[in-house]
Amino acid sequence: MTYLISAVTYIFDIFIVSSYLKNMLKHFKKKYSTIYILCLILVEIILYINELLSSRYNSFSSVVITPALSILTTFALCCFFSNSIKAKILTALSFQVLVSLGESFFTFIITHVNPDILDMANKTLLYSIMNLGSKVMLFLLCLIVTIFFRNQKYEHTTEYSILLFTTPIITLTIFSFTPLHFLSENDNVFFYEVLFICLSLLNIVNYILIQRAFISTVVNYTNMNIQRQLDFQKGKFEQLSESYRQNRRIIHDVKKHYFYIQEQINKQHFDDLKKYTSTAIQSIED
Repeated sequence: MTYLISAVTYIFDIFIVSSYLKNMLKHFKKKYSTIYILCLILVEIILYINELLSSRYNSFSSVVITPALSILTTFALCCFFSNSIKAKILTALSFQVLVSLGESFFTFIITHVNPDILDMANKTLLYSIMNLGSKVMLFLLCLIVTIFFRNQKYEHTTEYSILLFTTPIITLTIFSFTPLHFLSENDNVFFYEVLFICLSLLNIVNYILIQRAFISTVVNYTNMNIQRQLDFQKGKFEQLSESYRQNRRIIHDVKKHYFYIQEQINKQHFDDLKKYTSTAIQSIED
């Protein structure tokens, strides 16, 4: 089960990185989608290998190599977006800052709320849980950052933000207040392992569903605006058509007047012509 938690952690990390980049950057190169997915998996494999080898590093190397590797791999993923080099570098650096903050914040919270966790006998399980909890905290921080700095055409409502934040906050609360030490002593490890896995997957599912609902709302709103524009243009077209028909009638009437005037001039009926033009002028004015 510990391996399953680790697998879910890396899947969650792939999801967080991908969603953060797509929110912060723009113009994803869709023709490279397959390569992008393979690169995401490759990045996680590289980070996993680095994690296994980190025990061989001295403290300084571990502090330098791991963040540098994370920044470089994140920047490599940024190359699948049509942004400036500056934007890609800032995105990669900001993500690494959020990773560090996520680990620090989660460690601070859980050690103060649930200090017995450090006394767990199963250190491998402890590390897996701490790592997964850090990812949830990272996900929450990424949501906060992208809400304020994301490159989106449409603004999000307060309701949308609340729905996004609710799941990771509840997950972190359960992570922090679950008596892990007590459960492990009573041989209930399997219970909270399944619980944490389900909560982590719930964050992914909830985010996807909310994003799809938001996109659907935007599409419906766009369609409504397009329909209103079509109705407006249709009304204007009908007005133009009616105006065209009226102009055609006026032209026809004026031609009749000219033909009659020409006929009266040829006959030299000037008195009748004078009366007729007075009546015609009034008719044209009307």
